Order: sequence, then C-alpha cells, then structure tokens
Amino acid sequence: MAVRIGIPRALHFFQHYPHWRTFFEDLGAEIVISPPTNRDLVAAGAKIVADVTCLPIAVYAGHVVWLRDQANADFVFVPAIRNLVNGAFHCAKFQALPDILKSTVPDCPPLLDIEIDLERRKISESQAFHRLGRDFTWNPLKIDRAWAHACEVDRAYREMMVSRQLTYPQALGQLYGGEWETDLPPAPSSALTVGVVGHPYNLYDTYINHDLITRLRDLGVRVVTSEMVSPQDALAGVQRTTGQTLWFYENAMSGAAGHYLLSPQVDGVIAVLAFTCGPDSAMVETLTRRAHALQRSFMGLVLDQHGSAVGMVTRLEAFVDMLTRQKKVSPAPEAARTPGPAPRQRVAAPAVLTEIHKPVLGFPRMGTTVIPLKSLFRGIGARLELGPPLSSHTVALGVRHSPEFICTPYKYILGNMIEMLERGADTLLYVDGPGLCRNSAYTQLLNDILHDLGYDFTFLTTAILEDKVVGLAKFLRQFSPDVSWGVILRELRLGIAKMRALDEIERRVQTVRPRELTQGGVDKLWDEAMARVDDVTEYEALRPAKADALRKIDVTPIDPEMRPVKIATTGEYFAVLDPFFNLDLERELGRLGAEVHRTLMMSDWVQGALILEALGFPRKPEIDRAAKPYLRWDISGEGWVTIGQTVIHAHKGFDGMVETMPFTCLPESVALNILPRVSREHNIPVLTFIFDEQSGRAGMKTRLEAFVDLLYRRRAVKAAAQKAEPPGEAAQALAGAEACAACPITATCPQVGQGLALTPDRSAYDSARVKSGKTCQVWRENQGAVA
Repeated sequence: MAVRIGIPRALHFFQHYPHWRTFFEDLGAEIVISPPTNRDLVAAGAKIVADVTCLPIAVYAGHVVWLRDQANADFVFVPAIRNLVNGAFHCAKFQALPDILKSTVPDCPPLLDIEIDLERRKISESQAFHRLGRDFTWNPLKIDRAWAHACEVDRAYREMMVSRQLTYPQALGQLYGGEWETDLPPAPSSALTVGVVGHPYNLYDTYINHDLITRLRDLGVRVVTSEMVSPQDALAGVQRTTGQTLWFYENAMSGAAGHYLLSPQVDGVIAVLAFTCGPDSAMVETLTRRAHALQRSFMGLVLDQHGSAVGMVTRLEAFVDMLTRQKKVSPAPEAARTPGPAPRQRVAAPAVLTEIHKPVLGFPRMGTTVIPLKSLFRGIGARLELGPPLSSHTVALGVRHSPEFICTPYKYILGNMIEMLERGADTLLYVDGPGLCRNSAYTQLLNDILHDLGYDFTFLTTAILEDKVVGLAKFLRQFSPDVSWGVILRELRLGIAKMRALDEIERRVQTVRPRELTQGGVDKLWDEAMARVDDVTEYEALRPAKADALRKIDVTPIDPEMRPVKIATTGEYFAVLDPFFNLDLERELGRLGAEVHRTLMMSDWVQGALILEALGFPRKPEIDRAAKPYLRWDISGEGWVTIGQTVIHAHKGFDGMVETMPFTCLPESVALNILPRVSREHNIPVLTFIFDEQSGRAGMKTRLEAFVDLLYRRRAVKAAAQKAEPPGEAAQALAGAEACAACPITATCPQVGQGLALTPDRSAYDSARVKSGKTCQVWRENQGAVA
C-alpha cells in the first residue's frame, strides 16, 4: 500500500505543488491535498495559533488540521525553508513552520519536515529532497531520477506562466486537466490592464481574498499577475523599487510591481498583502513611494480575517473608475514609459570627514545604550545631537509618517530621528546587517521617508554584524581621521566598560528593588548612577564610580525576610531594553514584589556578537541546546533566544517569565506560538506583553499584579505539597468518598497529586469555607498550617 502524503493547499502550495507532487509520486507515494480554504478551515486554524499570527499561517494550520482529521494521510509534508537562493531569506514563520505546527496543532500528524538552508547550514533544496528520498527507497538512482523529473516539471510550469501569461491556477489546470478545477475565466478584452502583485497564497486563496481576480475581471479589467513576470524582469523591477533582495518573495512583490509600474501597457498596480505581514509592510511602503514618484496609480489591499467582500469591492470599483477617468484624460504618464532613476541606495560613510564641515551625528536611543555610545563618539571628537528623551511627541511623529503595521520600534526610531534633525543633526547613523528580520529593511525606509519629508541629511550605516569589532573600529575612524588607532581602541574599551558597569549596577538594583523598605529609594540611586557613569571620561575613573554606586545600593534598608518571586524578562531587544517603550515594566514588577532578571543585556550582546563570534566561538551555546527541541534554528531577531531562555530559567527554578514584543514582530510571534508548549512541559508560567503606540500603563500594571499574585500562590502550593505527608492507605480509601465530594479543595487536594491552593494571607481559605461540615484530616491540618 502506497504511503499517503498530505500537502496543505496554503502558503507555498501554488508555487511548488507540481515540483513536490512529481517527486513524491515518482517515489511511489500517493498525494492528497486539502480542499480550498473555507470558513471552517480558517476557524480551525485561528483557534489554535496565537491571535497576532498572520492570517496565512492561521489558514495553513487549519489545512493541517483538516489533513489530520479527514485525509487519512500517513504524513503531512511541511518544509522548513530558511532560503532557496543566496541573499534572500524566507519570513521567520516559514523558517519555523513545522515547529509552530508541532506546538499548536493538537495531536499534530507526523510531519515530513525537511530543512532547506543554502547559506548557513549549506543544505540546498536538492540535498534536502535527496535525504528525504531515502525514507522511500534505498535506490539512489531512483531518487536522482525523481528529482530530475520534478525539476523538469517545475521549470516547464514556470515557463508556461510567463510565456502564455497564465495564473498559477490556470497553469495547474493545464498540467492536470480536469483534476484541477479553476474558477478563473479567460482574461477579458479590455481597455484597462491592472497588475496584481503579491504572494500566491494571497492572490489565489479565493476565500480570504474574496475572489479578488474574478471580481476585477467582472469589472472588465485585464489582470496580469506576479508569476507572469520573467525572473530577469522581476530582478530589474527590484532594482527600481526596493533596490535590494532581502526576502525570497521580493520578486513576486517588489520585482513584479517595479516591472508593471514602468510598463506603459499597465494602467495601475494593486499590491495584495496580509495584515501584520512583516516583509510586505516594508516592501509595500517603498512601492507606494516609488509609484508616487512615477505618478502611477497604486493601491495596497490588506487582507485579514475580519475583512468583508463588500468593502473590498467598493475599493476595487473606485480604483477601476479612477483608472478609467485617467485614461480618458491622458495616456500613461511619461514617467511610466521610461525607467526612472534608481531608488536612493544606502549611503556609505564618506572616506574623510574633515574639520571644514564636521558632521553633527545622531543615532536612535535605546535604553542605557545611549550612554556608552555617547562616550564612544565624544571620545573621538565627534559632534552629537540626539534630540530629547523619548516621549509621546516622539511616538506621534513616528506614527504619523510610518507604514500602518510596521513593527513599533521603527515608529519610535523614525520619530527620534525627526527630532534629531529638527535640532540640528545632519548625519544619521543606524546599525544594519543581514539576518535582522525586518530591521534589515529599515535603512531604505527611513532614508526614503525622511528625505521625502524634506530633510537634508546623510544616512550612514555600519555592518558591524558582518565585520565585528574590527568593522566598528574602521567605521569610527572615518569621523576622526586624524585620531590614532590607539585612541579609537581606548574609547572602544571605555564604551564597552561603561556598558558592562551599567548592566552590573542595574542587576543589583533589580535585586534590591522588591526588598527595599522605602519604595523608590533605589530607583533614585539608579538614576544617579547613570548620570555619574555618563560623566566619566577616563577608564580609570569608571571603577570608583561603579563601586560607589554599588555601595550606596547595598546599604539601602531592605526587609531581610522578604523572599520575592523571581521573574525573568525576555523578548525582542528594543522591547526589553527600553523602559519608555515597555512602560517601565521591570520597575513595576519590582514594586509589586518581584525580583527581575533580564535575560538580554547589551554588554552580553556586544561580547558575544562582536568579540566571541569574531574569534570563532559560539555566542550562547546553552541557548542553542535549550531552544533546539522546540525551534530548529535561529529565525533572526530574538525568537530563538526567547525560547532558549525560557527553558533555561525554568531549569534554574525561576517562578515565571515575561516576554515583551512589539506588535507584528515576526520572530517573537513565532516564539509566542511555541511558548505555551514550553510552559506546559517545563511548568513555568509565561506572560506576554505586546506593545504598540497605544499601549497603556494601567492595563499593563493590572496584568502584572495578577501575574505576580499567581506566582506567589503557586509558590505556596509547592511549599504546602512538600510539607504534606504521603497519602497512605487512609488517603486511598478517602478517594471517591462523600467527604471529598463535598470538600471545596478537592480539585487541588495533595492527595490527588496537585497540591493545596495555599496563600500567605489565607485568602484562599477565606473564600472556600466548608459548607457541608464534611472535612478530612488533610483539610484540617492544612487549614492549621496557615492559621
């Protein structure tokens, strides 16, 4: 009997289905695919994934649930794809797709979860499928023939769509005949042509996009789509729009849009994207600005679970009506007939910055990191203008000029940069580099938006993640070419030492804060310590400044009997490190009686990313070991670290974890889907805060109060369970007796292995008085234990 392999009709299905089907069938397997997306599939997926997960992933989970329940499949094929071509990465959710499903889908079916990672692990698509083929046959020649045939079918599939201008569903109909039904009618003969670009799972899932293509054709529009653009034309389109290929689907979005925006035969372009999609939120903003510069009509159409067909049709009708009016008035704009100028490329630092015009530098604020960075630049003689501390005005500026659902740190950074430019900065610095999730695209967006707002400045980026500490030293030298390398290294040493000193002082503050007798006293000492470290200009003066700060903190009057619960904070770097962004979460926890341990400290990152990795040592091998059972590899950002640190701190006996993440953060939304499984298996409560520009302190504080109270109750339960005597024969006889049935603590009684719901203030007992009078010895003894 042939092995039945299920393939979800979602995400990368349209792009790869002929390839995968041919390979598996040539190895003797039987393929079963899930049905087209419907209401029940979406509901099933949305029910099990985290609520901030993008709609396509929720849809995919629903299809896997269907294959589990209805397909009688032996396996479900779910690849983990980091990248298929050099330099272009898949979204973090694609990279972690099998791991998300294993953590969210109850009774998850067996997965064929191959790994494709061309750059880091050097696992090509061919190698991954050849390894998989060994599970079906011992014969390597049979695997080779199956792979060669699959590649031939895939190549013909793609060439057919370009040469014959077919959509994915139409091409599948050509390959598989009546087996594949498509509702797409032939393209109409129309005076209007609209380019519709986006990922195939958005363009051809007719349930979530409300049958977009058909509705456009019903309006008399000829539709051309992303897959009809040749790879060469798509690459040229990328160069004319985003200017760089960061994402695997860049060709389908930026490339196709760039091609159609510059085509005189195309009257307008619609970009289709899913709400909270990370790569698209950056790409579509750039496309919008390119279209505006070219005076071309462009519309972004956002899909979400709650969108209505009526609203979408209204927008389509208005767009088509606008194009019709434009065409009657005049032909396609001249700018569309000839390629416009290439988009602004990233500006490298000038070779020499002379004293004739010494730049005024600005860089984004993030927590205490501003102190060592100020020290570093001032030490080499650079002029700085960092603007005011982050405030509601900063946030308002950033939100006003940002894409709607770009991740929140971008909005804070943009607002911060506007304030710097308003105060006289003329050169902006930003750390960039590969593998930084959406942050890799920030430079292009920031540069475009700020210049479009009329600011005259130079944008400099440093690839310190590629060249490590040596690259940072070379970068700094450009601002003071007359300064010796000795001075550069001296200031680097002082800056790193300041960073480590601040982290050490802050850890001591976090230890004292929940124990201090007069609340707020240690916070004043922390503010004084930051100011004093900021004023230090010599390495030799830093040690006594740090020692004095630690001494003052150590003599703060505390309650020696206080045993605060221990909470570790983790998550995305900006959300963890910046107290303005996270609404002073750690300080609030300390005031509620929790000792906070931050898992991400800037000095640790510098030591690991810039020094240890440069010497060939792994940055955090213990995190790798802890995270790997739940997440197979680093998905960029801090998602990998969040999972690993949660496991590690559970083993260390911490009472709870708090994850902080910006709204729509890709890596942390992956971690958010996996953390419930980690929490269950390691018995550690995890509380997640998702911050955006509308987050409020009152709501956060209420949730923190409930969480800290829960942790104290859990600790009391564990203590009571440890003191309880072994059940013995009397307890066994008590099981099922009338006394247990009437007892208010039956559900938490230690005799059934769950422990008593004890609290230090006896509130659990006050609210659960015995009404029937039928109590057991365990109840009475534990009542007395907290009397």
